[in-house]
Amino acid sequence: MTVPWFVSLLVLLSFLVTAETKNPALFNGEEDILYERVGCFKDTLAEPRPLPVLVKNYRWPSQIDWKNLNKTIRACAEEVKDAGFLYFGLQFYGECWSGPQAHLTYDEDGESENCKLGVGKARTNFVYRLVIKGKEMSDDGM
Repeated sequence: MTVPWFVSLLVLLSFLVTAETKNPALFNGEEDILYERVGCFKDTLAEPRPLPVLVKNYRWPSQIDWKNLNKTIRACAEEVKDAGFLYFGLQFYGECWSGPQAHLTYDEDGESENCKLGVGKARTNFVYRLVIKGKEMSDDGM
């Protein structure tokens, strides 16, 4: 019995897709930047804030691609990497927050369920951790 060519093609493609997504929590931005999901966390706005540095606001003027929020997440990851931070969060759909001690403080206001499509809504951060290719960054940023 001969297997039709399209069945063989489907099997091959399924192996390729599986190999490409072996860690579904890891996202590829530019060639030299990866980031992984940490989770959704509250920001009560009480000082000091969990992520105290507004790295960039993509809300005004609007730089958010509402059909693909991953572009905003990637852009934030790049800004945070350039600033030398390790953890970052997207709040209110397009505010990129971080800080030098963010790896210690991002969860201090508790977990939340007020996130959608990889970004936080009002008073909520969807937090990510940078993973630099070829170098595992520790939580002290080195």
